[in-house]
Amino acid sequence: MENFLTELGDLDSFSKRQKKVAEYICENFDTAAFMTAERLAEAADVSESTVIRFASELGFESFSGLRRALQSVLRRRIVDRELDRETAEASVLQRTLARTRQSFSETVNAEFESAFGELCCKVLAADNVYITGRGKTYALAMYAAASLQELRTGVMALHTADAAWAVRKLGLDDLLIDLRVDEGEEECFSSARERGARVEQLIIGEFSAGVHTNETRLRLGGAPAAVMLIDAICSRLVEITNSGEKNDT
Repeated sequence: MENFLTELGDLDSFSKRQKKVAEYICENFDTAAFMTAERLAEAADVSESTVIRFASELGFESFSGLRRALQSVLRRRIVDRELDRETAEASVLQRTLARTRQSFSETVNAEFESAFGELCCKVLAADNVYITGRGKTYALAMYAAASLQELRTGVMALHTADAAWAVRKLGLDDLLIDLRVDEGEEECFSSARERGARVEQLIIGEFSAGVHTNETRLRLGGAPAAVMLIDAICSRLVEITNSGEKNDT
């Protein structure tokens, strides 16, 4: 792991185009860690094949291996930053974790389990899954998309402002998940619902997050809970796939 980080900082070892990829990753590490090869190539103004060769140059068998390594480093950096904080800041972290645990314990009931299961089945069965967000929910959308891309194809994260084109091509067998901090809805999403497209919401307020389907809206605690919910969805998809339940949905 450390070797690849050292090589990443040694720009002289790369070709001119690969240097652009390395520079972009170093300057935008938090977002680059969740990009697809196509998105990273676009952001660094190089070809997708350059990005793939760049990953190979660092010793990875595929771009997915590089992305997993970047995400691992990012998680470790976040943990290290938290461990280095002063006691007062640590107590804030403890309160946040306690609030998240309390929120889960209060809201994960039979109704929530039903909505959660329904959403998991939709994610697995959809031809394509589009995940939108803005601001901090865009970062969560990228995390959700990166996590789901490890399990299935046809998953894309989009900024809400750029989602109109996805809505126009949204088929009845596609799924759009909108991550937002309020209970409103973009006009294009409403029109998509009206023509029968599947549009779901995860409502993520400062201290609340939830699942909104056509039948029910549920909430639980904040951005940390949203990450936990995304991880839980991925775990459930693995269980469904391994058990063969998909054929029964």
